[in-house]
Amino acid sequence: MKLNFILFLVLSSLVGFSYFWEELELKSILISSESNQILNINEDQIKEISFKYTKLNHFSDQWTVGELGYPADMKKIESVLSILTALRSMRTIEVTEGKQEEFFRFHKHTFSLTDQMGSTHFFKLGDYSEVTGEFYLEYTYMGKKKIYLAMLDMSFEGVYRTEKEAEIFKYIKFKDLVESSPEQLMTTKILPQKIISSIKQLDMTKEGITVEVDVENKTTKPEIPKALVFNDFSSVLDEKFRVKVKKVYRNKFEQLEGLFSQVKINNNETTLSLFKYFDGSKGYFLYNSFYDVIVELDSLRGTIFLASEQDFWKKQFTLLDKLKGKTSFKFSISDMKESVGIEVLDVNSFNYKADGDRGLNTGLLNLVFNILFNSKEFYQSDFIDFEKNFVDERAFKIKVLENEYSFVAIGGIITVYDHSSNIKFTFIGRVKNLKAFSYRDFFTKM
Repeated sequence: MKLNFILFLVLSSLVGFSYFWEELELKSILISSESNQILNINEDQIKEISFKYTKLNHFSDQWTVGELGYPADMKKIESVLSILTALRSMRTIEVTEGKQEEFFRFHKHTFSLTDQMGSTHFFKLGDYSEVTGEFYLEYTYMGKKKIYLAMLDMSFEGVYRTEKEAEIFKYIKFKDLVESSPEQLMTTKILPQKIISSIKQLDMTKEGITVEVDVENKTTKPEIPKALVFNDFSSVLDEKFRVKVKKVYRNKFEQLEGLFSQVKINNNETTLSLFKYFDGSKGYFLYNSFYDVIVELDSLRGTIFLASEQDFWKKQFTLLDKLKGKTSFKFSISDMKESVGIEVLDVNSFNYKADGDRGLNTGLLNLVFNILFNSKEFYQSDFIDFEKNFVDERAFKIKVLENEYSFVAIGGIITVYDHSSNIKFTFIGRVKNLKAFSYRDFFTKM
């Protein structure tokens, strides 16, 4: 036993020595321990940041991306600046001649920063430790080169299990920013926020049909139905004036063809024109008169170019308001053949009791009231239609107080017809793997 213990100590010593030799001795001799800020600079002092695939330019309070000077995403800029100022040296390393590349065996990401005085700071981001999250950083300034064992003295906004894991995630975020493409650093806003906030009049034309939005007086043409109210216009505009940039080109307006959609702001102060073709290529190409460039969009989904007057309407039911103050209520569910009365005994717990104590599919009933109460995934419908006489043999009806609603659920599409307003609300893909359901399904135990 004594001999085994001695052998264990010897083995442990050898393993520890081997680790020390591989991680430290083969690479360097650690000569100081400090935890100092590596780059002491503020935003006003930065003129330019050059990454592998693109360049960030800073003039006055504006940040732009690449040679065409397209506006940068300020959240990305804030991330870059916070990382640069959070760089801390844990150790300064004296490098053995010919051993510099030992620090960059698996990772070598170079970038530079030019200050307003014209001096350039060069960086090389190297390998990191999966144990501590610390990493190697080469920093060259005014001809002097140093290699640090570094870390980022900043919080990580995300999910992590341990502090060490958070350090690794911060390193990965740093690396990803350095390796960003130009498009990843570009703003998602079509126009500056000050322009979006100053919009008073909006004319949206698509396939020959024009929709007018009077932002100042909060009206639309076509007019809003009496049963509905308006969404918050500012929120709608902020959401719809965002795009994902695929590529930015110099302005060659004469090579644009196939006008698809046009948005005029404040009586032509600014015009956004979307075309189907540019320079022989097919896609979504935006001419932005404010920036005077051609922007290829990745997708039109959710943008102002597919918007309609309905995006400014709050497409909701009013049932929840009518039930306010009630602790319980009764409703009925029916199809073409029969009707069953059901009572909600307590609106807080939403317990159901059917006539004749019939067994109920409470999950399906909850889904129906989530829709009628504008809850969760059903806050607003995707679109509405007007029908004076709604008839569908597949429909079941829900009657609450004096309100009657017809439901048709086929796959991921749910339509609800409000008989009091003659409005049909359509919800698409709100519940994953939702199958068609009908009246009979409400009386099947889950």
